[in-house]
Amino acid sequence: MKAAREFLNSVIAGDKDKSDLMALLDEIEAFANAIVAAGKGDEYDALIGQAAERWAELDKQANG
Repeated sequence: MKAAREFLNSVIAGDKDKSDLMALLDEIEAFANAIVAAGKGDEYDALIGQAAERWAELDKQANG
């Protein structure tokens, strides 16, 4: 869980590579799925949502 939390926090902070947004989205999804599979979805729901919102902002900046 620590790696997933750190990854999602780094997305929110803007520390992840923005050059391939689809690859970033795939990583967000993979970590989110791992969290849910571990039964921690409710606990990490807000963090997952914030990372998804950050990705949407990046997508809007890149693609209008």
